[in-house]
Amino acid sequence: MEDVFRNEIKKLSSSEILVSLYDLIIQDSLEKNLRKVDGLYPFAETSDNEESSFLSSRRLLDKGLAKRVFIIDAPNKNGFPGFDSWSDKLLKKYGISALPVDFSYSGEFNTLTEAEALIRYSIKNNLKSLYILAPRFHLLRAFMTASSVVIRENPEMNLFAYSGAEQDWNQTVIHSQGIVKGKRIDLIAGEMERIKKYQLMGDLESTEKIIEYILHRK
Repeated sequence: MEDVFRNEIKKLSSSEILVSLYDLIIQDSLEKNLRKVDGLYPFAETSDNEESSFLSSRRLLDKGLAKRVFIIDAPNKNGFPGFDSWSDKLLKKYGISALPVDFSYSGEFNTLTEAEALIRYSIKNNLKSLYILAPRFHLLRAFMTASSVVIRENPEMNLFAYSGAEQDWNQTVIHSQGIVKGKRIDLIAGEMERIKKYQLMGDLESTEKIIEYILHRK
């Protein structure tokens, strides 16, 4: 099957190493590489994109690779429908009972603060391994953000990536902070820009450092 995301980042990015990182991340989703973990964590998404992660969560649970699904306990803001909405949908439609991840950060709710809350919750609750789930167009940045926090705060923790179920790349949807709107395929450019920006800011670790983390997971 054609990897639309990979094709787009090769067009958009002059960094071959970023493509190499994506290749490593996406290998986690291959059937032969699946493993049991302490839990699944679908990153917060807008209503337009949530179904992708819900379907993949159910798929991994059915394979017996995890018993728990964790969701950020954040309110309905910045495009995320909120914990209550997601936990209700997961239970009613997919039979999944979700556990809340405390989000007590007083600042803006975004991918970085979400990842920080997740890793601190994991440390507190002795979670050693998680699958990070997100729709394909968001998976690279979501995983890079989570692994960056792990590198800084809990480097012994093992994070793995699992791609959300395929969605229509040409469908117009709402994405980042509930503000960005466009076809999913066109949102990839914005994702690449954010990765570059956040690496310059120091929010994301270097691509090389994240690759090193991936290669040394247990």
